[in-house]
Amino acid sequence: MDQNTPRSANFCDYQVTVEAIEHKTKPVLTLWSALPEAVASEVKTTKGSLAQKLGCR
Repeated sequence: MDQNTPRSANFCDYQVTVEAIEHKTKPVLTLWSALPEAVASEVKTTKGSLAQKLGCR
């Protein structure tokens, strides 16, 4: 979430991928750098399942 996001904002509206987070950081943050490229590209471009478990649609 952006730092200016109000506290009352719905978490479900702010889901992003790891890839999006990495590209937003300066200098670019690299998470899970030890993962093989094929695995990393799949994991980093897919939104997680926690939000759905919390009731997001």
